[in-house]
Amino acid sequence: MLFVRYVGQPPTQEDLDILNEDLDYKINTRSFDISKSKIKVIGKTFSIERNQPWNEYYYKDNLIETNEEFTVLDMDVHARYFSNGYNRGNILYLCSIAEWIEYNFTEFAFEILYGRDNDNSFILFDEECRRKLKNNFYSSDVFCW
Repeated sequence: MLFVRYVGQPPTQEDLDILNEDLDYKINTRSFDISKSKIKVIGKTFSIERNQPWNEYYYKDNLIETNEEFTVLDMDVHARYFSNGYNRGNILYLCSIAEWIEYNFTEFAFEILYGRDNDNSFILFDEECRRKLKNNFYSSDVFCW
């Protein structure tokens, strides 16, 4: 799961349409030939449950909701999860989406959050985190399905 959490008003539908078209062409279609993503605003009623505490995670589930303070966008990525010790997902695809976000979201401060969909804990998916995950990906000699 990949989210963008920022201070500011939710984007208009026109803004979302423009972002979706750009993301689909530049990342999904042209670069990875992956089916379309659909960026959407997480509503105030979005709720998720945590199965167990994970101390290494930066964010907890109660911060993944749009409220008076933050707007949260669900990037709707179609990729398996990747982490140290779980080398299954397409981390290069996920990193490219994060870099696309950093390039395009220049008018407000934001954070990119990344996590599994089964326990709903999230980490700050910043440049340092992505570098560590890519280093793990490139150096790993473990082949997993």
